[in-house]
Amino acid sequence: SSVILSFQLANKPTIEIETLRVRAPRGFDFAEDCLSGVVVQQSEVFGPNSDATWPSKFTPWPGRCCDAKGNWDGVAEVVGCVGTGPSMEIQIRRGLEAGSDYVIRIPIAANPDTIPQTNVWTLEFGGESSDPFLGFELWTFTEAAVRPVSTARVLDTATSRFENLL
Repeated sequence: SSVILSFQLANKPTIEIETLRVRAPRGFDFAEDCLSGVVVQQSEVFGPNSDATWPSKFTPWPGRCCDAKGNWDGVAEVVGCVGTGPSMEIQIRRGLEAGSDYVIRIPIAANPDTIPQTNVWTLEFGGESSDPFLGFELWTFTEAAVRPVSTARVLDTATSRFENLL
């Protein structure tokens, strides 16, 4: 599974490669090598070929993907990603602008078994950090119960015999 996060920077990053730190609630697990699952392309972030329905409130990620070899042009390129339990560090090359709303889809290796008691996420990037923000409710069967239709027991000797048909 994956989650899409949006963020806005107050200041333009000034160093060549900056780290976006994502901290999820306890119980989430990010893969150690997560680079292949990070998606920033306008045509893919909200699903395949989603650029036609791109929400106008979000700024497309700077740079162009991809050249003839499938490589990003280097501007705001995601160059690394390491996950450790509920924490993820994504290395991004310089190119994001202050005041723009960006979106990024990140992969989740495992969701918690139940909704975490403290269900908040945080982001840090370029010396800025978000206030903790509420996580999402896991889409599992909640308040489900199994109720028997009957507690009667049937013993049918005619169907309890087995025959080898081979």
